[in-house]
Amino acid sequence: MGEKFPVSSKSDFAFSTIRNWLKECLVHEQCNKFQQTIQRNDRPSRLLYLQGGKVSLCCDKSKIQKLQADTTLSHRWGDPTKIPQLKQNTLEAFQANIPLESLAESFRDAIRVTLALGFTYLWIDSLCILQDSREDWEQEGRRMATIYGGSICNISYIGGSSDGASDMTITYLRDPRIYLPCHWPKGPDMNLLVIQPFEEQWDQRKVSEVFNMPLLTRAWVFQERLLCPRTIYYGGSQLIWECVSGVMSELSGVSPNQQSTKRTFYDSFDTSKPTPFDLVPRRAAEYRRYNFRRGWMKIVTQYRETKLTYESDRVIALSGIMDAVQMITGYTPIAGLWKETIIPDLCWTTALDTYQSRGAPPERESLVPTWTWFAAALHQDVAPSASRPPLPPREQDLGLWEECSGECMVCCFPQTRIVYTAEVLHCILPRPIP
Repeated sequence: MGEKFPVSSKSDFAFSTIRNWLKECLVHEQCNKFQQTIQRNDRPSRLLYLQGGKVSLCCDKSKIQKLQADTTLSHRWGDPTKIPQLKQNTLEAFQANIPLESLAESFRDAIRVTLALGFTYLWIDSLCILQDSREDWEQEGRRMATIYGGSICNISYIGGSSDGASDMTITYLRDPRIYLPCHWPKGPDMNLLVIQPFEEQWDQRKVSEVFNMPLLTRAWVFQERLLCPRTIYYGGSQLIWECVSGVMSELSGVSPNQQSTKRTFYDSFDTSKPTPFDLVPRRAAEYRRYNFRRGWMKIVTQYRETKLTYESDRVIALSGIMDAVQMITGYTPIAGLWKETIIPDLCWTTALDTYQSRGAPPERESLVPTWTWFAAALHQDVAPSASRPPLPPREQDLGLWEECSGECMVCCFPQTRIVYTAEVLHCILPRPIP
């Protein structure tokens, strides 16, 4: 074979491909606009500092605020007891040194990619959030929009879980003869015969396999994938790059048949885009709100299909996306819904709900208002049964809003107001009621 194609997708040769993708992406107007829209000054409290073959935890907030670029890692934890974690009793030791040999393979690979791209700071959730502090976890969890939105590149590790339980060897080793054309001399009248798979179909199948990996079924990774302006999918049979401008594969470059989720997210909530009704401001505003609602319905539907170890995290695991949408649109979030579209948003129903609760029962489910779709996500348990056959495929899956998305129209009259009601869980009165 005349082309150089290493047996391992983790080889040093692959780094030049990633560097070229990043270099091209940094001049993409759409990618830069997306990052500038989401990025804010609220940086993470801690980052891993990579220097001189050592890894240490940087807790200097003034230094972190001044950083120009850092990378982030998305990974599957697996068994939490088998991966190193930042805890209050390891905080001081981690600031001095974190032994490389103690880190999971996914962490070491993220370090290699970060250094190869020329950066020295990396964010990993299990090493940058105090895992035994609920307060710290909630504080950092609400910064996800800026942690990932402010990252120069997210490394999405699809090779296996970080606890080492899965066999990673089969994911990143490949037979180059399958991927590259075979050049075979044919005689004096024909210089050579080229044998290769039908490239477009083959590439589409291999790229689609990446987006169906177990990692991308996780709720936390769902928002990480949307929020970061660019992602490198690392640890699989080939490298995949995704940014707002499109999807690239190591094998054949641009993948026109694979739609970028980042682009879909950005387009759904970009209120600066022209509309067919720009000459009539009121109609233009209605059109934008309509597109916004359709985009948000799809986000919610996809999100409710993701998995969580603890269903009680369902609300906070979406907070980063809601913060980002608020930054892009200026809309006001209300418990998974939006003030600007609240009346039609309340018209959701579980009549066609096929969601099945996963994981442990929520610890704090009573704090979720019953009028928001979060209540359906946390309380519904719709198991398949003979009396409830599978629903037929629908043209547009809008989940809880499917039944009322067609001819539902809500009219608002002057001098009307919306009243929110919910069960009172606890009340402290300033003085006794007479």
